[in-house]
Amino acid sequence: MRKKLTLGVVLAAAALGVGVYLWHSGYKASAQVVELDRSIVALLPANATTLVGVNVERLKGTPIYRYVEDESRKKDGQSHFDEFSAMTGLDPRRDVDRLLIAAWGNGAARSGTGQTQFVGVARGRFQAANLTQLIKEKKGTVENYRGFEIFSPEEKAAAIPNVQGNQRHEQGAFTFLDDKTALAGSLEAVKAAIDRKVGGGPTLLDNTALLSRAQTISATNQVWAVSQKPGDVMAQALPKEGPAESSNFARVFSSMQNSTFALDFMNGLELHAGGVCQSPQDAKTLADAARGMVAFGRLSASQKDPEMMTLFDGIQIEERGAELGVTVRIDLASFEKLLEKSRSKESRSASLN
Repeated sequence: MRKKLTLGVVLAAAALGVGVYLWHSGYKASAQVVELDRSIVALLPANATTLVGVNVERLKGTPIYRYVEDESRKKDGQSHFDEFSAMTGLDPRRDVDRLLIAAWGNGAARSGTGQTQFVGVARGRFQAANLTQLIKEKKGTVENYRGFEIFSPEEKAAAIPNVQGNQRHEQGAFTFLDDKTALAGSLEAVKAAIDRKVGGGPTLLDNTALLSRAQTISATNQVWAVSQKPGDVMAQALPKEGPAESSNFARVFSSMQNSTFALDFMNGLELHAGGVCQSPQDAKTLADAARGMVAFGRLSASQKDPEMMTLFDGIQIEERGAELGVTVRIDLASFEKLLEKSRSKESRSASLN
């Protein structure tokens, strides 16, 4: 149940305003933007600072999904999902169509002492009664909370490490709200989502700034994210001790806000990412560092791995005032070549071991 959160494309103020208007008026902004089911959004907390969406149904039709699935099976004949499916009777590849994940901090994230919390809602087809019985037969931990059975299949498997990966763990849990909806996250977060379903109260529907930003993202993207404070997560993930460059990255990332991220794998790779830094100088610092890494990558690829030049040629980095944007485009043929090359390297490495 680990989720990684990333940065995305900065939106114009006009688009943001249109999104807010359309959300309040109850109309869809466009048939071409991501759909946000209000009944699902109402399960998520109002204080969420990051929202991540995954269109699993469309993602399964992409080359990258098939590649990851094939590679995961090569290790021992089973994928990571097989173990989870055997334990719970739930197969995300077959049963889940869409995921919506909300994340938030506890106020101490920037100091590195806090944790980023999350709760996810899955929409799909679940035989809740059968799955519930199977989990009980496997001696999974079951707690009845306000009429819903919350499961923690196995303490080791269900533990959710904090962003820094230290020894502090939270108990992971999930529950079925009905045959189409499942919740997963920390036990506390799952219970809070049930509270919102049963008793109402503040929900993510009240966070119009975050939602309107999400409604400007094209539905063609299989993975997307919007965030008000992406820097909190990024700053925790970066090492706190190390060279000056790492400290500088941590400082710049911790100041980023109001970002979006959109990723489309259907016809190769198309990524749009960006955010707003605290100052134009921070944006320039981060952009210059990114350009430097791209230049170094191009130089290294030209000498050792010319085929990788396609990747670096498709990267564009722009800063405008305090705004920073990154675009990556790789056509389908080139992307499939890169995947095949990666597969060949994995095969050679496995044969040597």
